Amino acid sequence: ASHTSALERLLLRGGKSGVGAGSASMAGGDRRLADMAVGLQKLAVDVISGKEPMTESLEHVLQAIREDMEGVTKKGNFDHAEDQGEVDRARDAILSCNVDKGKILMYTNLTENAEKEHGTCRTEEGELIMKKKETCSHVAEIAEYTKVPDCPNNLVELQDWIHWAEKLNETLSPPSEECIETDEALVEQVAACNKSQALFESTFCGYHQTVEFTCEVYHECRKLAIADRDDVHAAVKIAEAGRKAEYSTATDIMCLVDVLEAKDAERQGKYQKCADKTTDTSKLDIEYHDAPAALDCDTGPVTVYPCLGQWQYDHYTSKTWYLQAPTTVCTPCVHIEPPTDIPTPSPATSLPTSLPTLLPTSLPTALSLAELASRRHYASDLPTKSPADGGHHLTSMAAALQQLAVNVIKGTERLTDSHLA
Repeated sequence: ASHTSALERLLLRGGKSGVGAGSASMAGGDRRLADMAVGLQKLAVDVISGKEPMTESLEHVLQAIREDMEGVTKKGNFDHAEDQGEVDRARDAILSCNVDKGKILMYTNLTENAEKEHGTCRTEEGELIMKKKETCSHVAEIAEYTKVPDCPNNLVELQDWIHWAEKLNETLSPPSEECIETDEALVEQVAACNKSQALFESTFCGYHQTVEFTCEVYHECRKLAIADRDDVHAAVKIAEAGRKAEYSTATDIMCLVDVLEAKDAERQGKYQKCADKTTDTSKLDIEYHDAPAALDCDTGPVTVYPCLGQWQYDHYTSKTWYLQAPTTVCTPCVHIEPPTDIPTPSPATSLPTSLPTLLPTSLPTALSLAELASRRHYASDLPTKSPADGGHHLTSMAAALQQLAVNVIKGTERLTDSHLA
């Protein structure tokens, strides 16, 4: 009777079919099951030895215990499946971290096409520069006549001045139609190539930003997913160990219930089998997954970006077209701190940035073109003028012509009908 009362109390303490319900009560469930197993073992020994009779009340308690243990094993199977699902979901979360290779490939192609178009443009620009040199070669001859003779002191030296002025005037003849067209085409080509260069640089910046951002997001996603997987594994391993312990104890209890419900002649043999048995809990094993291999997300192609010196060498200065058609100033990526090694850009054209001063610094201020036009017949009046007056006028004319020649060579001014008049 004392055994029956103790078993009833154990059964009621956990609630019928309530052992191990939830991870929070697992430890308490383990203790209750262990106490129940000890109590049943003592009861079985007493029943087999004849010290404790089987009663109808005890049979009811044993039936309730069997149902309770069947609930424990069923719940163990259910919780095992649920925890295995959590482990699988943790692995799948790592796999869900993805690299948008389609977007990277799109920017790769856009960047390659932009660079190709820019290179083609600069090549054509170089060809126009060479053509301009050929069709506008007379401009270069101006330098031959820009060395001003010494100031005339007599009529003979004055005649030399007149001869020099006439030859200079011949070199300032209007450029050919082909020269003008080539020059205009070159101006347009340079503008187009500068625009193409800006497009290439901005496209590469977009390529850089896409690759860097995509890889950063992927690695951060993977890092967080692996950390979550580690937490899930740690929690599930604790639950797995407790579940196996509950399952093993529950099967021991059901084995002892079988002993007590057996016929008198069979109880001793069944009891020995319970004592010798080992419980196989392998069906409750959780399959833990290693972290899936990381995807390839290479930032190498954008490690060097506009306008680093190495980048400009790779994409500009090392190209065959660069000597003839150098690039304009590089535009850095707005999303990156400005680099510290941006080289000084080459001039946009192959013309010199300054021309040497050919006239003495002591010459008077050059005459304007309008003043030159008003005095174009001055040479015919020279015999009536004093040598000093004529020399001063020619010196001023020389200064004005030199300035005009410099402007024409630099391309900031063109000869017009008014100039020729």
